[in-house]
Amino acid sequence: MGLFAVLYGVVRTALLFAVVALFFGLHFPGADFGAALLLLAVSSLSFVGVGMVTAVLPLISPEKGAQLGFIAQGFLLVVSGVYYPVSVMPQWMQWLSTISPATYALRGIRHAVQDGRGVAGSWGDIWPLLLLGAVAIPLGLLVFRAGERYAKAAREVEAVGVRLRAPALPARTLDAPVRTAQKRRPRGGRVRSRRGNGDAPVFRRAFRPPTARVSIH
Repeated sequence: MGLFAVLYGVVRTALLFAVVALFFGLHFPGADFGAALLLLAVSSLSFVGVGMVTAVLPLISPEKGAQLGFIAQGFLLVVSGVYYPVSVMPQWMQWLSTISPATYALRGIRHAVQDGRGVAGSWGDIWPLLLLGAVAIPLGLLVFRAGERYAKAAREVEAVGVRLRAPALPARTLDAPVRTAQKRRPRGGRVRSRRGNGDAPVFRRAFRPPTARVSIH
């Protein structure tokens, strides 16, 4: 999955760059696109680790996690010199830019495309990306696993709380007497009880008094 993400990012960025260059008629006669692609691939490893850390946010808070991820992405771009040079930012933002992989990726790719700087000249931006990738990927795995365990524990606690708050249903007793209203017929035959709630009709033999026979001789 990580290798696929790196290849997808490189191919997608190259296609977007080609489309924009053709659309606006841009020309880069002295650009070193090989060094730019190498810098993009190396920086993708660092961004994989950063993406693992931000992927924890939707697990912890499904409602606000996606929005927090966009905020973290925007802050990372701000401190990395996307909109304005790092040198004009406050000192604490310049310090944060030194631990952002986007800072070295943007600076190296700009020099490779605009100034034609090769791989040897871009080594000052490549080795920080390798170092950040070696640190960010294991750290991202640890943070993601910790967040996953926390999310599972929180869901189990929430499920137990829902079960405890649920109202108790009245238990049905099987040995409770069934009350049926009986109606006695005036003369023999059968007596039929009225149906109760779910009670089957009950038939029983009615009492008939014996009759005396008198014989006359």
